[in-house]
Amino acid sequence: DEDFADVEIVADAAALYKDADLIFKVTPPTVEELGQMKDGCTLVGFMVPSKNADMMKLMCDKKITSLAMELVPRITRAQSMDALSSQA
Repeated sequence: DEDFADVEIVADAAALYKDADLIFKVTPPTVEELGQMKDGCTLVGFMVPSKNADMMKLMCDKKITSLAMELVPRITRAQSMDALSSQA
């Protein structure tokens, strides 16, 4: 398919993390994964920040912007972004 003609195939996630500006994950990243991510990237996914202090400290140190999808308010106006409702 010509839409994917310029796609680069990489060996593993570490190769993606080192160059990615925007990363989507379902599970919280491990400290090892965060170490592979470039400083200043943006990470979107389920973070569980209240239970992952080491992860949050490392993200601050690396200036990673994170969007914890489980913290999107469960209100009508935000329902289209509510990851918890969409998984029900």
